[in-house]
Amino acid sequence: GLEAAYLDVYVAMTDFDDGDEKVETVTVNGVPVVRDCHPGQAGLCATYYKCSTRLDVTRLARGGVVEVAIKISDAVNDFCLPRLQARVELYGSYRPAQPES
Repeated sequence: GLEAAYLDVYVAMTDFDDGDEKVETVTVNGVPVVRDCHPGQAGLCATYYKCSTRLDVTRLARGGVVEVAIKISDAVNDFCLPRLQARVELYGSYRPAQPES
């Protein structure tokens, strides 16, 4: 079964150059795990900023499902389309189930 699960979250720097332009939350299975990520740049549609590094989501992932939701502030309203471009990397380790004898 699952022994460890980690998450890296990256967002493209679409329109995050003002103080009120931010990633408000990143949630995993409905639980907020990142708040107020400020990439700090705009117009860099293909350049990603890391909002989390090796975030331990093991206890949230135990049900076999990891659903990630990312919410940006309404102030992110210029430059690139779509306004939210994200990449999520999930990694970890597991132990194969023991066969029944």
